[in-house]
Amino acid sequence: RDQSVHLQSRITYMRRPAHDTILVSEPEKSTTPSSDLVVRALRSMLGPNEMAVNIEQALPVSLATTQLQRLKPASGAGSSIVPADGGDEPEKLLLYTRVKANVRKTIPLVPSAGIRVDLYGKCGHTHGDLSPTEAYPVGGGLSVRGYDEGGVATARTFASGTAELSFPLLQSPGLEGVLFVDAGTDCGSSRLVPGTPGIVRGKPGHAMGKGVAARIDSPLGQVTWSLAWNDSGKTRSHLNVGHRF
Repeated sequence: RDQSVHLQSRITYMRRPAHDTILVSEPEKSTTPSSDLVVRALRSMLGPNEMAVNIEQALPVSLATTQLQRLKPASGAGSSIVPADGGDEPEKLLLYTRVKANVRKTIPLVPSAGIRVDLYGKCGHTHGDLSPTEAYPVGGGLSVRGYDEGGVATARTFASGTAELSFPLLQSPGLEGVLFVDAGTDCGSSRLVPGTPGIVRGKPGHAMGKGVAARIDSPLGQVTWSLAWNDSGKTRSHLNVGHRF
């Protein structure tokens, strides 16, 4: 039986604007403090704090190996050689390109009080052959809270975004409170996934979630517990370890 190996290459582009350091530095002395605040606010609004683009290329390499089996005829001398696999059809090899982008933006509202707005966005697309198991799951703790993992869509193309208002609760352990709104969509691509698993399972294809969360830094990384309400009014909690970006 034919086997295949997928060679994958990944290119990551990261961008952190130089003026990020200005947001955490001491304000420069100015004869017009109000103008300085306006300039700092505009700088904080322009450009992402962090952006990453991943490109993944799957190249199918066929390792066509035929196992041969020697058979002895019952009639006497001589032998014949036949494929041990019975001559099955070779499996289809997948060739595809996946592109995924993530962006994060932090806007300090009251820097002295630690109140800020965090904006997250991500999107992805798969061009070429696509296995249903490799489709993008939309929904869950890292995309649209209030839904199961992949509960919104199983997509070839997707986009999702999050807006969070964060404020400190306890300074000592670094505990933060968060108000958030999530949204995600399959961009109408669920029908382009072989077998249309998202449509068969009745997934909405686009949805929003909103709720409250508590976030704390730990030796294992950032831990976030979220309580979210989805479009149907159902409540679901999520526990995530690690940064959202």
